[in-house]
Amino acid sequence: MAPEGESWASFYVRVGEALLRAAAEHAGGTVVVVCHGGVVEGSFAGLGGLPIRRSFDVRVENTSLTEWSYFPAEADLGNPGHRLARWRLDRFNDTAHLSGLD
Repeated sequence: MAPEGESWASFYVRVGEALLRAAAEHAGGTVVVVCHGGVVEGSFAGLGGLPIRRSFDVRVENTSLTEWSYFPAEADLGNPGHRLARWRLDRFNDTAHLSGLD
């Protein structure tokens, strides 16, 4: 952490809150967030339930796409009586749109 700066844990909490707020404000819609790699890393804590700490060993490529899908608690997850809201990571670090570029 930089002197007088925000810790990674605080940053990841802030990222998670912002992403959850954006999803709630546009429930049932599609939300596109353009951001830096740190926000993508933070999404793994905020949406993916990973521990809030800076231990992400994968480089987030510039202009890559990361996509999360939300399934509300009302969705049937194949286990009646255990319906939980959840997030699913559909793609991470996808750079296929850059193929063929120099």
